[in-house]
Amino acid sequence: MANIVLCLGSNEQAMVQMNRARDLLREAFPGIVFTHEMETEPIGICSAPFINCMAKASTPLDYEKTRQRLKQIEAQCGDSPELRRQRIVRMDIDLLQLGRKRLKPNDWQRPYVAELYQELKTITTK
Repeated sequence: MANIVLCLGSNEQAMVQMNRARDLLREAFPGIVFTHEMETEPIGICSAPFINCMAKASTPLDYEKTRQRLKQIEAQCGDSPELRRQRIVRMDIDLLQLGRKRLKPNDWQRPYVAELYQELKTITTK
């Protein structure tokens, strides 16, 4: 089993999508924990603000299978390449850490990721 750290984001029907994604993630990764949601300005696209949160879970899946499962959950939330071309992100789930390996180094530099990760560390060490 490896610990994973995820970052979720949505800029359309954000709370509806966030709740749906949380339910699907709970099914896929029993015991997953989530931070609170935070509104953030979009990075790299001109769009509505995003709602973001982070999560931590354990999984027996390797990197590729974990990524595939996360992509399936994004699609179940209605996300699609067509919508992304229109700057609509129904659900984006980024795998930021698998085991001890940190992924997406630029994402870790974002202030909201740093803040939410501190919260995630606090709630997972209780």
